[in-house]
Amino acid sequence: MQAHQGEGESILLLVADWGLSSLVPRGTITYEQGPQRSIIDLVLTSRGLGKRMTQCRIHPVEHGSEHRAIETTFPSDATLSLAELEDTASYLRRQYHRAIRDAKRRHWREFLNNTDTIWKAAQYLEPGE
Repeated sequence: MQAHQGEGESILLLVADWGLSSLVPRGTITYEQGPQRSIIDLVLTSRGLGKRMTQCRIHPVEHGSEHRAIETTFPSDATLSLAELEDTASYLRRQYHRAIRDAKRRHWREFLNNTDTIWKAAQYLEPGE
């Protein structure tokens, strides 16, 4: 278990940098496999949008997966058109993926700069590289 210590730090930094908050109620079981249960799934949003949420819960219908579907509901807003919502969602999706890509790159550089793990990194290289 200690091998994974600190791995969530980049996600926590992303959440803090973007001012995100979780919509899933604390303690909600979102993963079940046999006797194992966990609250590992996240639904993150801006605090402003989070305040407008009317419901976030486990979907009542089982779909055969160990991960439970999460149903989130927001009131409809007649002031925004569907094209505006799609444009905003597309922009935010690109920003999110860029942030994830940057965090992975930063994590990889930190990994390579750590002299204790450089030999582990060498295992990923092809012979002769």
